[in-house]
Amino acid sequence: MDSVSYITNILFNFILSFLLAILILFLTSKIFLKRFDINKGKLSIYGIFLGLNEKEIFSISILTVRYIFMYWCLITTNVEIIHLTLLILAGLIYSIINKRFFHIVFDILSSFLLYLALLSKNIFFKYLTTILFDWKVLAIFVLLVIFIILYSSYFFLKDIEYIIKKNKFVRKKYEK
Repeated sequence: MDSVSYITNILFNFILSFLLAILILFLTSKIFLKRFDINKGKLSIYGIFLGLNEKEIFSISILTVRYIFMYWCLITTNVEIIHLTLLILAGLIYSIINKRFFHIVFDILSSFLLYLALLSKNIFFKYLTTILFDWKVLAIFVLLVIFIILYSSYFFLKDIEYIIKKNKFVRKKYEK
């Protein structure tokens, strides 16, 4: 029973963080999108969301939740096996929905790599804060955080690209 309440506490903190991130994203897009006129073609990102079916919208939602979850794991100082489980679960759901069965193996390996990088980040952070603050360890820590951000962002954008390539409004640009 203790572990269930602990996992619930972890997930509750993530859900609050996720809602805050979505609210910030919504407000930012609302402010910046007021300046653009959709009818004049100045806003090309609008075409990404036109003509998507429920499966594609759900896939983008899963990818977005996983991406924000990875950033939440990057910010938190305790990364445990439940975090790995949630990363793998989101990747499995995405791959099964899109019938990318070979991608499942790669996604599990990618989740393990991200999990190990997050664990390493926590080790470096705890070393810097409790044992000794050394600029070399700080440099490794910063490079590791940059690697995690770039690695997860690259695969997030590649998966989004896989989904929207099928979109008839975006496909025209790829065919040119």
